[in-house]
Amino acid sequence: LGPCGVDVLLGDSADEAEMKAMFPKIAGDTDGFQAGFSKPADAVIKARCEGSAQIESAGPVTQSAGYELTVGILGTEWVSRFFKPCSGRPLVITQEFGTRSNLFVARALMLENVGYHYDRANHEYWRSFTRDAFYARTPSWKR
Repeated sequence: LGPCGVDVLLGDSADEAEMKAMFPKIAGDTDGFQAGFSKPADAVIKARCEGSAQIESAGPVTQSAGYELTVGILGTEWVSRFFKPCSGRPLVITQEFGTRSNLFVARALMLENVGYHYDRANHEYWRSFTRDAFYARTPSWKR
């Protein structure tokens, strides 16, 4: 999601200063680093189940907006389990590439979902919307 052809790196808020220094924003090329994953999964699940979860995104809308309530991200909390306790803290980032507008992508996902549930015989047709949302077939995007 985001501007076509512009990538962004997403990661833990604890790494924000270091990551922004290493990956600065370059207009039209990369939106640099955006923090958004800072709460442990158990805390997010508890807040969502109790109804106390609040979206904390403020200011301009960015690619990372809304991720603070997401569970199931391959992040620092999970990856740390694969390292020895005193071996340091891993830096974990996710890279997203902009393809189409958020509304275009949302529409494509909804169409495929409806087609899957109500017209499985034509699933190939319905899934083409999602494929086209995430695979921009333009020479500039493929560079």
